[in-house]
Amino acid sequence: MKILLYNVTTALKIGGVETFYYSVAKELIKEHEVTICTGRGKFIPAFLKDSSIDLKMFGFCPREKVVKIGNRFRKFIERVSFYFNARKFLESEKFDILVVHKPFDFFVAWALKRRDKNLKAVFVSGGEDFYFFDKFFIKFIDKIISVSDANAEILRERYGREVKVVYNGVDKEKFYPDASLKEKIREKFGVKSDEILIGSVGRVVGWKGFGMMVKNIDKIKNAKFMLVGDGENLQSLKELAAKFSLNQKVIFVGAIGHDELNEYYNACDVYLQPSIGHEAFGITVIEALAANKPCVVSINGGMKEIIKDGVNGYKFKISDESDMIEKINLTLENIENLRPRESIKGMYEWSKFAQELVEV
Repeated sequence: MKILLYNVTTALKIGGVETFYYSVAKELIKEHEVTICTGRGKFIPAFLKDSSIDLKMFGFCPREKVVKIGNRFRKFIERVSFYFNARKFLESEKFDILVVHKPFDFFVAWALKRRDKNLKAVFVSGGEDFYFFDKFFIKFIDKIISVSDANAEILRERYGREVKVVYNGVDKEKFYPDASLKEKIREKFGVKSDEILIGSVGRVVGWKGFGMMVKNIDKIKNAKFMLVGDGENLQSLKELAAKFSLNQKVIFVGAIGHDELNEYYNACDVYLQPSIGHEAFGITVIEALAANKPCVVSINGGMKEIIKDGVNGYKFKISDESDMIEKINLTLENIENLRPRESIKGMYEWSKFAQELVEV
């Protein structure tokens, strides 16, 4: 079959959505023809350059340049501009399956189905980017897949449709424990061997909640906080660290390639995901677990289905800074008894997701 994976940010950013597209494409290409349609960007994994995956990149109008009438309006216009730049290519090809990840792209299913009624459109939900007429366009989506039970309930309530739950995967050959990698990164950023390093990875936006750790890192004895990622809130977090005189305790790494992430997970003693907005799944959490790092997460979305208290980490109440600090300390106290990598043995496989995607 010919499968089109359509998402404007796939080559533009590093995050859960982007990881999904690359990882699923890597599995699908074993038996199918796969095309990734994305905005023109620089974050392209090395394996894509040497694979038979057809990568099509087109220009678009970035949301930052769209008039400020709400963030979702800006995202929608960004995607409309992307579609019109990709339109000639999309209309010249015939695909069996279209995969989209955001409600903003439902209209693409409508547009392509006008030319090919046999096309099957699949929406793989990774969040809540609803807008005022997504309920109209959902009728052109044949199947809905959610990456967690928590997110599936939200979708069922929104659309009144059947939703299949399939968990995201993790490449356990790419993410694994390695003591030598731990020392490499800690030495690079001046983290002493006896210091506790708490790490977070993700797009640096407000709803990720990273500011909670920035301003509270001094409450964890002999600890530093390392944030890997870039985004609109990065500068404000740097200013927050300066405001609380914590510059020496907070390490801002910036954006790195996905292929480098395992080094940074290994450098940490504890992985933290403090999201205050809805986290549909939390791919970085299972990547950290695969690297055998205990995780402390907010009781949020799919993360509460991944983390089992006292087994692979601990959960804390959303936005509760005191509870977060308490759970980090509890993790450090019980770290020898936790079994992060073992807890996901036989679970979270990208090959299974790819198989389920084709079957539905």
